[in-house]
Amino acid sequence: MKAKPLIKSLLIASALTAATLAMARLPLFANMEKRLLDAAFILRGPEPVDPNVAIVEIDDKSLAAVGTWPWPRSYHAALLKALEKTKPSVIFYDIVFPESSVQEEDETFAEEIRKAGNVILPFYFPASSPDH
Repeated sequence: MKAKPLIKSLLIASALTAATLAMARLPLFANMEKRLLDAAFILRGPEPVDPNVAIVEIDDKSLAAVGTWPWPRSYHAALLKALEKTKPSVIFYDIVFPESSVQEEDETFAEEIRKAGNVILPFYFPASSPDH
């Protein structure tokens, strides 16, 4: 390939890349990936539910019955104790506990987590730190 066509091709590729990056910043395209993913799931349709998976949900009905959030850690300990009877292979807690708690409550919850031996807790990484 001669030098001039190569330079011309590189300039065109650079211009297209710059234009694509600029367009990605426009509000129209900001959520394009999310919209495309939503469309893909809609087109795929519902998947059958695995009978070996159970979801214990904290919903509005639970909050009305038990009380406002956050619940004491002892409530979560009681939930783990109740789940023990069903012998789950894994318990994944999709709850972050950023608020402070009473030490005894934390210890009770931690003890039930240790006893179960199959509890996975999420990680939480704040977007920014006040120290930085």
